[in-house]
Amino acid sequence: MPAGEVVLGAKVDKLSADVGAVKAKLDQLSVMMVGIKAGQNNVVHRNMNGNSRMAEHNLQPLKAEEGEHVGEYPTQPNLFPAMLGALFSLNNPQLDKLEEFYNCEFKGTSIAAWQSAFTAFIGALSARP
Repeated sequence: MPAGEVVLGAKVDKLSADVGAVKAKLDQLSVMMVGIKAGQNNVVHRNMNGNSRMAEHNLQPLKAEEGEHVGEYPTQPNLFPAMLGALFSLNNPQLDKLEEFYNCEFKGTSIAAWQSAFTAFIGALSARP
């Protein structure tokens, strides 16, 4: 094989690798943009949740802002509490599932603190009894 073809082949291989790296970076940026958009959409839902004052008020679920479910609302039945009053009866397994979905830690030193951390995350902290 002539030297010119070897050099050209090496350059094509390098270009292919560079294009692959650019594509990977674009994929990362795309996921980041989905998370940013989800965060912007969540502002309205957090504000609505923050205006809830009575236990029977409906809560607005949030989209995941990062992780495996970025840009998605919870679809698992009963994952996100439907009403304000349900926030204060969330148990450890439910909070574990919410942490997994949102890729966010809501831990506290007690179940009440853990519930409060999630309540603050969704914007409804002022509703704590």
